[in-house]
Amino acid sequence: MNKNNVRGLRIRTARLKKGYSLRQLAEISNISQVCLTNIELGSTSGNIKVLSKLANILDLSLIYLGAFDLLPEDTIQQQLEKAILIHGHFKSEA
Repeated sequence: MNKNNVRGLRIRTARLKKGYSLRQLAEISNISQVCLTNIELGSTSGNIKVLSKLANILDLSLIYLGAFDLLPEDTIQQQLEKAILIHGHFKSEA
């Protein structure tokens, strides 16, 4: 697992705390096991809809699970993107 993959690590940790295997979480969430594996390994970050579904199932906030709390805020653009994601919107909706 990629050390910089905070999102994947948080999802994996939450999944294991709930006692779910990847297969079980895939069945419960209706997200493919391959997609979940790729998110946990950091090969893909997952979109807001997927992260929101996982946050609900794993009883965690979307902000925490998506690692949005760790996004940089150095520029106005970064601040705007972080605010949009934290409030559960798509960039295209902004």
